[in-house]
Amino acid sequence: MESSSPSSRHPVVPPQEHKCVWMTGGILSYQLCERGFDCDHCPLDAAIRCHFKRPERGADESAAAVPVERPASLPGDRLYSRNHCWVRVHGRTPERHRLARVGIEPGLADALLAPKAVVLPSVGEHLKRRRTHMWIVTDGGTFPISAPTDGVVSAVNANLAQHPYRLGTDPLEEGWAFEMDVCENELRGGSLLATEQAKREFRDDHARFQNRLADALRGESPRLGATLADGGVALQHVSDMLGAVKYFTLLQQAFR
Repeated sequence: MESSSPSSRHPVVPPQEHKCVWMTGGILSYQLCERGFDCDHCPLDAAIRCHFKRPERGADESAAAVPVERPASLPGDRLYSRNHCWVRVHGRTPERHRLARVGIEPGLADALLAPKAVVLPSVGEHLKRRRTHMWIVTDGGTFPISAPTDGVVSAVNANLAQHPYRLGTDPLEEGWAFEMDVCENELRGGSLLATEQAKREFRDDHARFQNRLADALRGESPRLGATLADGGVALQHVSDMLGAVKYFTLLQQAFR
């Protein structure tokens, strides 16, 4: 008599349910999302981010903590999405699809400062444009990144998962996120931006973010913090002055 396996009768993730981003990233063995990926207001997400918080940044990470005053230049050898991803085609698959590498453009990478963790999609996962596929964990919150185009994940950057600060120190090369198989029509469908158009749109987002930061600072009371005279460390970044959560809120408003 034939019998079905227990796993087929009782799937790990029930239909219509979604894995928590921390389960997807391998941090939790089992946890379903009950908040529609609203990580900003999830106490579990806040607790895990607190657990991973590092008291001091290493030499490489400290470089990512100082943002540039203007967006970095965008190379012309790739396309860009309106949600600040870059897509660089570098080969073909056996099925004659295009093989594309995906990452975060430098302006957003700088604004995210030094990420504490990057939750990447799984190899073999089918991505849909504009749907969230990866998450960047910062001191102030978890920033979702949607797919720049439709495709299937063929590889992920394990080095980035282990050293998330490289997203900020080298977002165009070592800080790439994943590779995907993409149909030719997806690349020519008009959803991706050429370099010059992306520069204009990203410059507007960056300016909006700087204006929001300036407005918020004008509304803040002066805060000196610890000084070198008393053995502490002086505040070095606007996020220290505003607080990580407020900085992250302004970041989301400007870049989403």
